[in-house]
Amino acid sequence: MNESFSLKREEYAKKLLRKNELEQKKNLFKDEKKELRKLQQLKEPKVIFGGRNLFVKRCKEQISTEEFMQKRLNSIYSIGTARPYKGNQKFRISEDLQHVVFQPDRKHHFELQLIGVSKGYKDILRRLYARQELKDLPITYKLNSEFIYISFEEDKLYKDEFNFKKKKDRYCALDLNPNYIGWSVVDWTSSNTWRLVESGVYSFKQLNDEFNSIKGTSSSDEKKIYLNNKKRHEVIEVAKNLIEKCCYYKVENFVIEDLNFKNSKLNTDKDYNRLCRNQWIRNSFINNLKKRCSIFSINFMEVLPQYSSFVGNIMFRSLDKPDMVLSSIELSRRGYEFKHQYVLKDKPQTKNIVKIDINDDVFKELFRKSMEEFSVEVSFKDVIDAYWHFKRDSKLSYRVSLDSIINNINRDFRDFLSRHSRMQNIQFYTN
Repeated sequence: MNESFSLKREEYAKKLLRKNELEQKKNLFKDEKKELRKLQQLKEPKVIFGGRNLFVKRCKEQISTEEFMQKRLNSIYSIGTARPYKGNQKFRISEDLQHVVFQPDRKHHFELQLIGVSKGYKDILRRLYARQELKDLPITYKLNSEFIYISFEEDKLYKDEFNFKKKKDRYCALDLNPNYIGWSVVDWTSSNTWRLVESGVYSFKQLNDEFNSIKGTSSSDEKKIYLNNKKRHEVIEVAKNLIEKCCYYKVENFVIEDLNFKNSKLNTDKDYNRLCRNQWIRNSFINNLKKRCSIFSINFMEVLPQYSSFVGNIMFRSLDKPDMVLSSIELSRRGYEFKHQYVLKDKPQTKNIVKIDINDDVFKELFRKSMEEFSVEVSFKDVIDAYWHFKRDSKLSYRVSLDSIINNINRDFRDFLSRHSRMQNIQFYTN
């Protein structure tokens, strides 16, 4: 805090000097006048211990002096150290797994009782206690007046149990969408030689439609709160189910799109923007996937999403899979190319990660067949040139819809986990 405040003071001093310099100058340019107007509104930085919001609440007498003093207290934070300490110099887990002992110095010991620990967390505490006694895992603790937080490296905690042998160049990739998550498991021998192992779609459509049906109601509405919690629960269950599939198929690499909506302009449709920005619990989903990939030592990769839907639907449409699955296959190809070109560096760096080579013998034939299906006889210099041709012609729709594939006999269409989930799990089996 002192460092941050010192930097603010230094910045303030520089701006103050600049303000005095401009005020003494007789003839100012237009930009300088604008700068001076801003500098004249400059306020001296002040530090408020406990935060401005807490200070305002106290001024408005929304909290008592005792509460104010209590909330101003910072948490105790102790960074983990493996050896010579048992994971941490100040904290340790008791043998009964129901207490954490806090020892700030030799004379003082505080036994903190853990209340309401679930079966899953007890299992984690059991593992942590074992590693604590071995002195080989740093465990970081954070303590405030209400809670104790325990942090550790999950991949190191589970490394002896879940570090199973992976199949080389087997990729699981996801195409992410607020309503549908398409996935595929693919073996890649080269950029144009592959084998589709399994694929499927998780549908959130029913949940999202139900949520949209109560649009305009208060955020405190019981049904809205329930559906919000329901979606969050189902998202985590899908992440868990996907990693279980990866373990079953011995997947080596996990690939998703590198999506960032912070500075991007989405569709002009307000409902679509609301669905993507507000209702889609994307960050929780991705963070949970990262955590689970770390636990099972699966390489987690993010690749560029540009044109992935078009390339997937054009190049892999002969597989008779829906749009989101075909896109995921293209994303897994990009993951394969990126890993071998930039990580392993056992392949030359070529510009074929986003821009697939349509002059390659295999892709040339696949591209030709797709163009014949659309009755397009125009020659294109590359796949991006073809993409803009399709965008300009409103009669050309390249996406293979889920509805057009859903009646295929070679698929499994069922509720996800149970009928109460309001989600559907569609799996497409390979021949």
